[in-house]
Amino acid sequence: IGESVANGSLLPVLKRRDEGELVVSAHMNPMFVEDIVREIASRLLKEMGIRDDTIVSISSESYESIHPHNAYAQIESTAGADGLMIEVHPEPNHALSDGRQQVTFAQFEKIYRKAIEIRKTMNSGL
Repeated sequence: IGESVANGSLLPVLKRRDEGELVVSAHMNPMFVEDIVREIASRLLKEMGIRDDTIVSISSESYESIHPHNAYAQIESTAGADGLMIEVHPEPNHALSDGRQQVTFAQFEKIYRKAIEIRKTMNSGL
């Protein structure tokens, strides 16, 4: 599923002669890391018949060569529940795009801890 969503093979090593073909293929179907994790999650649920109480965790990281930071996205939820999409940046005010909707790592940690508390309460049967 991951290879079909990413529009190519997942390769640990890439020979230089294959790099051009990979770049052209990626440019024909550009995807942000958040698009990749959403699509993989959606296809997993549709194609694998995962039960609603199964915990699903999917992440994707794009190793950037033109930006000073990598792009990273993760979805973690039960298969039958909606999730959170949170963009994290070390300095949102200096982000090249979408800075107003991003949170810092410290802010994300607080949000994450609160979400875990809510999840535990929901799972307790109260």
